[in-house]
Amino acid sequence: GGGAAGAHGDVAANAKRLEAMCQRFFDAFLDSLERCPMPVRQLLGSLRLLVAQKFPDSQVKAVGGFYFLRFACPAIFTPEGFDLIAAPPAKPQRRALILISKVLQNLANGVAFGAKEQFMAPLNAFIERNAGLVGDFLERLALKPSTQMCPSARSLTHAERVADLAVLVRHLTNNFDKLKQKVPADVRVVGNAEKLARCQQDLADLNKILHP
Repeated sequence: GGGAAGAHGDVAANAKRLEAMCQRFFDAFLDSLERCPMPVRQLLGSLRLLVAQKFPDSQVKAVGGFYFLRFACPAIFTPEGFDLIAAPPAKPQRRALILISKVLQNLANGVAFGAKEQFMAPLNAFIERNAGLVGDFLERLALKPSTQMCPSARSLTHAERVADLAVLVRHLTNNFDKLKQKVPADVRVVGNAEKLARCQQDLADLNKILHP
């Protein structure tokens, strides 16, 4: 009786809160389109052209699936890995971020939640409501590639270049052990250990300069 009704009310309230958070995240993506790096936008444009050659009806969904899977969603559910926050989020916050990324991924793919994820079904209204907006966003996000490799919308100031370099160095330093595991361990690959050690020392020196 009352217990079941109360539990159902809690589920509905949680779904509403999750929907509101998803909308805030999605609106932030819509508002930041022009701040997406130009090389990323041209990469997505190249992907769209390639998909259009064989699957013209799926080109926008392909862009959305790739962009959210490889760029947007990882930044949402592991923000500490992208220097968006200083420390990892607590378990409840991580769970919420994972659910938000799951909803946004489905939105990008144009896929509603089905029987296998019945608990997420209340979010289908969000997906349906934003289907047109995400399509327009992805069409504008994927720019036609130019002959330039890495064009910039404007010249960066010295301070902006230093700030960008600092982020890059910090990201490489934080992920150096993972990168090291990708290097072939084969003894026939001459000098890998020395190159890695030198690279690690270079990163340490740059960190001292950029973060005195």
